Amino acid sequence: MDIISRIILRRSLISIAAILFIRVGNFIPIPGVNLIDLALFIEKDSAITNLATLFSGEGTFRIGLFTLNIVPFINASIITQILVKFSPVLAELQKEGDLYSKRYINRFTRFITLIVALFQSVSLGLYYDQYYLIGILDYF
Repeated sequence: MDIISRIILRRSLISIAAILFIRVGNFIPIPGVNLIDLALFIEKDSAITNLATLFSGEGTFRIGLFTLNIVPFINASIITQILVKFSPVLAELQKEGDLYSKRYINRFTRFITLIVALFQSVSLGLYYDQYYLIGILDYF
């Protein structure tokens, strides 16, 4: 087996492992959330049903540990592209196109992804926390 075949096999196995990890993480329930009551509530409220359908498809919405999935990264990429248009420093880095510039922009995008993911997860937590008062969510 030559070196290129090993690299391709290694990258393929890493990709498959990452996909499996994320898929399994979607089915790990969040502690303190009564999924049956939450599903009934989502069915009753049309705005939440539309939002759930928008992000996950018809009838596949599931609240799990990795519910945010790739959405924070997509949002961070959009924010980065907008910042590149308005920031001369980032625009110059993107124009250079060398390895350092690409790594810097990728690192910047990952940092913004972390901020967006924290913001979205806290927002979802606070949004669902208001339903704790009416018995939808049960905490330990």
